[in-house]
Order: sequence, then structure tokens, then C-alpha cells
Amino acid sequence: MIGMLPEGDTEAGAAAEQKGGEGTVSAGGAEISLEEAASQQDTTVEAQCQQIEAAVNQVAAQLPEG
Repeated sequence: MIGMLPEGDTEAGAAAEQKGGEGTVSAGGAEISLEEAASQQDTTVEAQCQQIEAAVNQVAAQLPEG
């Protein structure tokens, strides 16, 4: 089944990685700076990044290997 999935969009991935390096994240089609997102949630950028990391790791652990 996994082999039937289309390849990822490497160009879009590279663009997202660059934006992330500049402090911008995207969720649900909306882009926001980490500073603004942290401010809206009354937290720090560092804490916001730790929450994002934990969520990504949680989802990654549920994906099949390979």
C-alpha cells in the first residue's frame, strides 16, 4: 500500500523547510510566525517549538517503518 503513494513534492518541502528556518510555520493552510503563534498562546517561541517537536514525534511514531 505504501508503495502506491505518490512521491512527495520536494520543491514544496524545501520551501517549507526554508520558511521554518526563518521562523514561519504553516497549519491548515495559514502561515504565521513562531513569535506571533507563541504570543497568541501566551507561551514562548522555545516552548512552542518543543510542543511542535513533540507532536511531530508522536505522529512519526505511528507511521509504518520504511
